[in-house]
Amino acid sequence: MIELELTFLGTGGCRICMLKQRRQTGGFILRDKSFMMSVDPGPGALVYGIKKGLDLSKLNAIFVSHPHLDHEGDAEAMIEAMTGGCMVKKGLLISNKDYLSREPKFGSISDYHRKAVERELIVNDGDSHVFEENLKIEFIELQHKNVETTGFKLSRGGKTFSYIPDTSMFEGIKEKYSGSDYIVISCPRTHRIEWKGHLGLKDVAELVGTIEPEKVYLNHLGVTFLDNIEEEKDWLKEKGIFDRVIIPDDNQTFHINI
Repeated sequence: MIELELTFLGTGGCRICMLKQRRQTGGFILRDKSFMMSVDPGPGALVYGIKKGLDLSKLNAIFVSHPHLDHEGDAEAMIEAMTGGCMVKKGLLISNKDYLSREPKFGSISDYHRKAVERELIVNDGDSHVFEENLKIEFIELQHKNVETTGFKLSRGGKTFSYIPDTSMFEGIKEKYSGSDYIVISCPRTHRIEWKGHLGLKDVAELVGTIEPEKVYLNHLGVTFLDNIEEEKDWLKEKGIFDRVIIPDDNQTFHINI
């Protein structure tokens, strides 16, 4: 097994939390000795990454789950960090056709920045890619409002790290993420509130009960969740999963063996 470092450049998400920066919205970084990927770099990813002391020039991949500002607002800035100000053609830009579309309804990244990366990887459900040292990423299509949204599972053949970005609960999601040992889950709402296209804490508990991961890290927290965070912690304790479901702080780092 090799240690994978997970650093949250932001644990906040959704429109109001992003605009008020109640929590940072820079997504998260995954890295080990040969791999570094920025995942859903929302507004602030570049600044928070630098303040955290990360060498963003070592990035070799940027992943965007879908074309909403709180997930891709700093994608261009992170491309510039990865490519030395677009001077060195380098790295992968990974997303689905809605984000990398050239139609104005969805596509929001400039041709200038698209040309700076070594390769664009436009992925569909079930596609996969292998990085160095046999690190395999498998892509999973989810259901989030009116845009194509993509999550993933990452593994070297041992334990599996997974990401569930914004999505509704739908038939088949548990099967898609079966075998996940560690999962980052976008959870903007409390256990009391349902919101179409998003997961709440009650959904997270259901996923944990079925998939049985070792740890879940909540991300993309909304203002309502943050306003009621102590109640949500108590609810997790009542359900007996408080030790398994982590509510990270901004800039917190975790070390995971996969």
